[in-house]
Amino acid sequence: MCAEARLIGELECSLETLQDRFNTWRTPVEGQREILRAVHSALLVDQRADQAAKCFQVMTALLGTYTEKDAAAARDDAMECVRTAVVDPKSFSFDHLERLSAVKALKTSDPLMFIALELFISGTLKDYQNFVAKNPKFVTEHLKVDETILLKKIRLLTLMSLAEEKNEISLDELAKQLDIHADETLEEFVIDAIQVNAISGKINEMARTLVVSSYQHRRFGSEQWVLLEKRLKVLIANLKQTHNNVHEVNKRIDEL
Repeated sequence: MCAEARLIGELECSLETLQDRFNTWRTPVEGQREILRAVHSALLVDQRADQAAKCFQVMTALLGTYTEKDAAAARDDAMECVRTAVVDPKSFSFDHLERLSAVKALKTSDPLMFIALELFISGTLKDYQNFVAKNPKFVTEHLKVDETILLKKIRLLTLMSLAEEKNEISLDELAKQLDIHADETLEEFVIDAIQVNAISGKINEMARTLVVSSYQHRRFGSEQWVLLEKRLKVLIANLKQTHNNVHEVNKRIDEL
């Protein structure tokens, strides 16, 4: 009923709330799955932009209820989770899905869907174009989305990969990698990328480069944790130094 009336956005259906209800009601696993599927369907019908991320979260939670023992039975749920993740315009990291038993099972039950997931985890625009050329009906029949949406998504992901490699990218190289050759269109794309927080940076018109100050990681594994630890240590050291400097200034003021 909420789905038909598009009232799902008015209900408190966060994963925390749902899990709390499941615990209170002692909902069996199959019951949890049915509820999560219903919430997911309602969010899809609602079609508001802010619901896309919720759809992804709900489907991820649903797949989390499966283990290696019953992963094969989750084929439809796993396919929908991958589809939801890939078409969500604000989701850029999917490597955690690879660790879910239900998604792993797609390697044998639906190899193309699993390949599509891997493509959006670490592939580039060129990889995507090759995939679509070999499987021309996959986007419309399996992912059920306009290809222009996926083209923008894979271009954003390709840009993020380029940003990981270097923090200054020539606009000529960027145009080549993203297959966008009009300067005005390329600048608009970069602005969009910044607005959706794929990267942060600015275009240096004189040098004809994109200077990247930060970016989202497409994968977040041990290497990224090590990098994060290093950055946090630097931040803490800088804060300590600032504190010491302020203390020293205050001390000198008191001595005047």
